[in-house]
Amino acid sequence: MKKVGELLPPHGIQLKWLRGQTLVPKVLSKAALHLGLRQMEWMFLTCHNYWIVCRLVRDDNHPYLAYSSEISIKDSSEPFRAFLGAILSGVVGVPVESSAYSSDMELDTIEEGEDEGPLPEHDIDDDRSRAHDEHKNTESRLIVTSSSPNSPDDFQVWVHLHRLSNNTLVFPACARSKQRLWLTRFIASGSTGNVWECRFDNCDDLFAVKIVEVLRPSDAGSRQRLHNEFNVYLTLDKAYQSGQLCDRIAPCCYGAFKGNGVDILILDLCDGTLNDWGELSAPERSQVYKLVQDLHRIGIRHGDLEPRNIGRVRGGGFCLIDFSESKRHTCKERKVSEPGTQTAPAHNQKCTELQTLRNYLWKRPLQADHVNLG
Repeated sequence: MKKVGELLPPHGIQLKWLRGQTLVPKVLSKAALHLGLRQMEWMFLTCHNYWIVCRLVRDDNHPYLAYSSEISIKDSSEPFRAFLGAILSGVVGVPVESSAYSSDMELDTIEEGEDEGPLPEHDIDDDRSRAHDEHKNTESRLIVTSSSPNSPDDFQVWVHLHRLSNNTLVFPACARSKQRLWLTRFIASGSTGNVWECRFDNCDDLFAVKIVEVLRPSDAGSRQRLHNEFNVYLTLDKAYQSGQLCDRIAPCCYGAFKGNGVDILILDLCDGTLNDWGELSAPERSQVYKLVQDLHRIGIRHGDLEPRNIGRVRGGGFCLIDFSESKRHTCKERKVSEPGTQTAPAHNQKCTELQTLRNYLWKRPLQADHVNLG
């Protein structure tokens, strides 16, 4: 019986950008990017009668993409054995070694359309004159990677992004000289997209980035929710600028960007989120309630008030996060304090979201009936 390692394709190689070939590096770089963003390990690429098996190897120093030579599907059991080997390796942890590049793989036979941009090492420079007219702002371009900063330049895979047309927000001061964003740690996944911890070049501060991949028509809804959330941050920014809001009620937003199949939103990083309403002290409950009141005061309904959407601010305090379900709102309650401090509003003045939040924050525990057994 063969060992698991013998069922796998030949040893893979480390991904490099090659000037002599254009299609193959682009396909494999996108494979590495999608594997990294989706926290996946294996991918099987097909081209007519051939397979290429890709594996994202999470090396301690830097992750790299290993891939097989072409595996012929015709009259061969090797594709099945490769697939079986991939499944088994996930259980027993079969290592994948890297080897020197081989130019035997000749798949670069497709006429390419519009060039998606220069190689990563030549993408960002100080000359902005080549930018399109609609991106004259010096912060209109951004490149993002899930590669490790410890990886050699040749092994880093970048995705190119441009700001959304309605993006009027600016980068943090530490990031305005070179717009490169490193995804450093996966935080969470939700209905809209994935959230990563990230940092800019030459910047020690950490930020959060929400990423939506638009790979299928069904992903259009996720993209729309991200754009909806960004519109809320634009409304909040106007409220801060005009003085309508004096205190921040949400993380600072640094803009929204889009690329080929990827949209992102960059935010301040919270120090975790609430797990349960019961974690809050009495003063903290009042603070959270006021955040939602202020949001309603500028005409926005949050739409998904759960503990996971209450962020902890570094240094103390709380903020509202995840506005993907938010909508315009004319609040019926002009001014309502916590239960017990003022007269409750009349029935026709109640706001459903505020009423629900009050029930969450100040719900009374059920009292057991006392039965006299004497």
